[in-house]
Amino acid sequence: MAGLVALIIIAALLCLILHYEPAVVMSGSMEPTFHTGSVVLVDRDNTSNVKIGDAIAFDNGGTYITHRIVDKSKEGYITKGDANESEDPWIVPAADVKGKVVFSIPMIGYLMKLFAGTPGIILFATIIICMGLSSLLDIVDDNTESNKTSAA
Repeated sequence: MAGLVALIIIAALLCLILHYEPAVVMSGSMEPTFHTGSVVLVDRDNTSNVKIGDAIAFDNGGTYITHRIVDKSKEGYITKGDANESEDPWIVPAADVKGKVVFSIPMIGYLMKLFAGTPGIILFATIIICMGLSSLLDIVDDNTESNKTSAA
């Protein structure tokens, strides 16, 4: 568990340094490329040079969507989920593109959703406190054993 926490912290720092934004894949529209529950990393600095074939994240009325650019018009980009039969019914203006998807981490999105919000923070803090107490008890137990051995 400590390794997972360290991995999440390292990933968060890398996202800050590289200007990547994580987004959780909430549906199967991009399968098999990105599975439901995956986290995609979106390069926020890569919005102006996206091209046909790129997977992008874009804002669609307050909801982030990750789909692939299949065509371009003067109004914007025409997108489609890899698993979808047809193109999306909207055109994505260039201003709504949040960035190009550069990496995917399967299953981590479920953890992110689990720890989101107040109940998740409480759960996460409880796990960390329990791990700390367990380590502290192990240290105390080891010291007690050492004292018994040296007294004998």
